[in-house]
Amino acid sequence: MKNDFKIDIDLLNFLNEAYSGVNYFKDWAETPEIVPIDFEHKKLLQTYTVSPEIYNYYNRINLFERFTKEQKYISTPVLKDRRNLKVTPYNLKICSAYYYRPDFIFKLGSIFYDKPIYNDNKQIETLLDLKSYFLEYAKGFNKGYSDFEKDKINFLDPTFTDKADRLKKVFEFITARPTSKKHYWGKLTFSQYNFTTDKQISKAFEDGLQQGYYYKAWTIVFTLNDFFAPLFAGLNLTANRRNEIEAVEVNNHPPHDPNLWSLECYNLFKYLFDNFYKNKKRQLTNIWFFLNEHDPMKYTLKATKDSYKDFIFKYHSIEIKNFDKQHSNYTDKVYPTLNDHRQNFENSLK
Repeated sequence: MKNDFKIDIDLLNFLNEAYSGVNYFKDWAETPEIVPIDFEHKKLLQTYTVSPEIYNYYNRINLFERFTKEQKYISTPVLKDRRNLKVTPYNLKICSAYYYRPDFIFKLGSIFYDKPIYNDNKQIETLLDLKSYFLEYAKGFNKGYSDFEKDKINFLDPTFTDKADRLKKVFEFITARPTSKKHYWGKLTFSQYNFTTDKQISKAFEDGLQQGYYYKAWTIVFTLNDFFAPLFAGLNLTANRRNEIEAVEVNNHPPHDPNLWSLECYNLFKYLFDNFYKNKKRQLTNIWFFLNEHDPMKYTLKATKDSYKDFIFKYHSIEIKNFDKQHSNYTDKVYPTLNDHRQNFENSLK
């Protein structure tokens, strides 16, 4: 696959059906290999005995989409037994980082069907135009794969009394309801998630980070089949539950943490996150300033700037570096807008 390949229907269908382990554009990569060859999913599935329940869950929405000029995609029926699949969820590797195939194909599809879309202020037409996205994604994937246990399982948590407790957290991470559209089983186009207002794609690092987390989690599952097989066998994936999963019900928020805010304050935060935040980090810091200043008796914010940044990174995979307030713009435009949202939130409770 050449880097000057035009993103069109032929390329989409080629990538959708490719099942080789080629590391595309590896000469661009800053890291020759992120996942050691013996821990790649393809190798693990050949080396270890993996129960049908685990294998089928791993492939649970691994559909085959065919792209046409008349219709964006045509899905084949969901297969009950997917042992014969040659195309696996993580069959695409670019700049040493693995991509979740259904999600990545949908993103590329949006470039063709929703054009023009831009990267680095240039309209995307070929894979070369996505070079900076691929490199930033690889950085996120590397961190997610390397830091999964530290970031998501917290192996140092004193409440984990033994190894089984930690492994159950891996199972819970994989099987939990999605906490955001960008998570493992989401299939989101660039225009649905990775967009700024001027149709520039964004969030490459965050995309890679999440897929690095999930890739590492599955690596742990495949190597410990005897422990995980009964857990996956216990899942009751009824038709309704499967439809529920594939519909990707969006619930962006973890449970309330009273160490960070009062319940009233947290509910207002969730509303502002869902209705005010539009993929700009400045908007997230402005939410903190608003919660810190507006009616602290009713909406009690306990989170410091640092703990707020940690919360946003842990649960939304967004890294905030600049926490400065743009005073004139905030006072004249941002605060009134946030206050209008606050009024809408309170009216919705009546």
